Amino acid sequence: MSAKPVEPLHASGGRPSPATGNQPGTAPGHAGGRLRPNGAKRALSDEEIAALRQRAATAEVTANLEEELSVALGLAHEIKGVDDAAARLDFIFDCLLANPPKLALAQDERLRLQVENHRHAGWFTGTLARVSAGSSVALVLLALGLSLVIWAVAFAVLGLMAHLDQQSALRAVDMTALATVSYAAVVGGILSIATRLKEFSRLRDLDPFAMFWTALLKPLIGVLLAIFILAALFGGVVSLGALLDDNAFAGYGTPDGLAAQTIHVLWVIGFLAGFSERFAWDFVDRARGRVEHGAEPGAEAKTRT
Repeated sequence: MSAKPVEPLHASGGRPSPATGNQPGTAPGHAGGRLRPNGAKRALSDEEIAALRQRAATAEVTANLEEELSVALGLAHEIKGVDDAAARLDFIFDCLLANPPKLALAQDERLRLQVENHRHAGWFTGTLARVSAGSSVALVLLALGLSLVIWAVAFAVLGLMAHLDQQSALRAVDMTALATVSYAAVVGGILSIATRLKEFSRLRDLDPFAMFWTALLKPLIGVLLAIFILAALFGGVVSLGALLDDNAFAGYGTPDGLAAQTIHVLWVIGFLAGFSERFAWDFVDRARGRVEHGAEPGAEAKTRT
């Protein structure tokens, strides 16, 4: 007996519904061994995924469409708890393989399906997907708002500790310099994300978990890089020439404190560290080169080549 060929899926119908149980070896309500959201690992059966894979493999498409087909196939493997996932994925494939392809329709439907799939994920990712209602901009704004609250509390606590305990370990460094670069880095990081909201709105892929943490951790990354730059400048590992000369840190850690010009320069450096990762990582590269090669002349030039 010859093997039965795999039937392509069609959004308009043409084969038994997954819930009818008319397929061989399938119990009523469980197509191809597929379970319902309360007990299943996957919403599509192996046969349905194989049919989609066959359609993708036999299609002659451009590189962009091939990438979209690959993302759709990945979604077919990962999707959970969406009852009409097979029909919706079939619609996506129909749009991608149409002549001419309907790429925008396919991407929009895939994005909606991804959002619905994330709502059935773990409690954290599911909560993010429900709160943002599938909007990448809303998700980023939620992360920025939470970041503002966290940093406001952090700065308030550090200020209170420094005020109450003048002999604490916090006085081992100049709190004015540290607070300046940290505050500026937070402002720069938040502004960097805020100015890219238009880019987020154009995203054709949505991972609520990754997007939320990317926006939330952006200011923290900027603060850590700004503190590193401050240490590198104070330690003389990297210099800024005329901007901060040898006397710029003369009042560091003393009751007199730093000069007003130095504070302003540090604010600019901290802001750039939070706003532009390229600027911050350039400092890291320069510091790494100085540490690796010591104080040899031209050491920084070697690291940039």
